[in-house]
Amino acid sequence: MFRTTHHARSPIFVACMTLVVLSVLAVRGGKGQALHSASDLVKSLSGADRPRTNPLRLRVFTCGETEGVRQGRVVASELAQIGRAAIPDIELALDSVEQEGTSSKFFSAAGWLVFAYSRIQGPSTVPWLTRMIENPKLASYRLVLDHAVALSLGLTSYVSSLRNPEGVFICRRKEPRDALDQLVLSWEQNDRSRLELALGTNATKALNALLTGQSWESMRSEIWTERSSGKTAVGYLFDVPGRWSEPEETLVEVRGYGDVPLAAASVGIETRFKNDVGLDCATHRINFRKVDEPSGVTYQIDNSDLKDLLRSIAVCATG
Repeated sequence: MFRTTHHARSPIFVACMTLVVLSVLAVRGGKGQALHSASDLVKSLSGADRPRTNPLRLRVFTCGETEGVRQGRVVASELAQIGRAAIPDIELALDSVEQEGTSSKFFSAAGWLVFAYSRIQGPSTVPWLTRMIENPKLASYRLVLDHAVALSLGLTSYVSSLRNPEGVFICRRKEPRDALDQLVLSWEQNDRSRLELALGTNATKALNALLTGQSWESMRSEIWTERSSGKTAVGYLFDVPGRWSEPEETLVEVRGYGDVPLAAASVGIETRFKNDVGLDCATHRINFRKVDEPSGVTYQIDNSDLKDLLRSIAVCATG
């Protein structure tokens, strides 16, 4: 809320508030009229002037979010606030996306639609989202769909083995989830080189010790039992307050980092791992080491008990 005083508003304040009001009106209808129906909101998200691209990677020149992303989040949030009454319009649009892929007129809106749907429906969306993740027509949306599963289950992150490890652009400060996502995905995809990039000094020593006298393939087969389908997924929840534990996308416009220990050189986080339907399957305390790089601060996994951590992930992915 804005705090009022008895002093006259400055011209700059008035101008800023005018811009805020006009921006909200533009999001709601483009002509200063509020959108009241779910149908109108879905149409707004899928407008012809909206770029056909992954909504979480819609960026220009700088790392600031584009106006299109901010507007998309506002409209999706409004859809979610309508609640179950919005479900028929959202499902109609997502059915079109599933069947027609990029040819669907709703394809560009699919990301925000699944976030709104996940916010309304919660865990019951997971089977549908899983089917969408496995749909080759929606391969470009797999990262977004993973984030939607995390939102529906209230997890920090959800990592499906079909996610593309390349080209993930993170437009925020780095967080421990980025290192754990990389570790989980690399372990799921049997990508040793990428997994090693996620490890700190102690974890690297632990991996080298695991590989003493045996090959990578032998070590992995001892811990990992392949599923017949080859498709796996692992979710997890950090037991810390604030943004670090929240899903990547929550449909909340401004989120603070709270009391998370960003300044600490290392931090241990109790982590609850989940299987592909959101059930608890393992817990592990994960040690994250902060690393200063030219591009900014990043994190690495630095567990000396790396084998136990990899086993926890494997149990949740294949058990």
